[in-house]
Amino acid sequence: MKKLLLILILIVFGCKDKEETKFIKVQEQRKEKGKKTRTYADAILELNAEKLALLSIIKKIPNDTLHLVLKDYLNKTFSLVTDVNKVDKIIDTISQKYHISKIKVASIVFSYNYEMLTKDEIEQSAIENEQNNNQE
Repeated sequence: MKKLLLILILIVFGCKDKEETKFIKVQEQRKEKGKKTRTYADAILELNAEKLALLSIIKKIPNDTLHLVLKDYLNKTFSLVTDVNKVDKIIDTISQKYHISKIKVASIVFSYNYEMLTKDEIEQSAIENEQNNNQE
């Protein structure tokens, strides 16, 4: 009877250790994915420092706050969100987190993504236009 009880205890604790190990591995994978996403957002924003400074002036919002808002947005939309409801929820969440109106957050994201062009983007567009004109 003692042997049976010992075997049952070993099985229970053995399974528990496997579950904990699996849980820890899943948590580590999530952290790694989060680090990669944060690294991507930080890199993108760092490359667009001038764009952020100008947007900060235009939108009358501190550069640090603007950076945090866009970083959150980029982190949450890293997987190319296309669902309107998801975008709305993300904008709403960021709005509440930074105590900025939803309209202002949406305006910042829209301006960053669609209105402001960097020097490199302008140059690339000019090169493409010149190549198209030369082909005609």
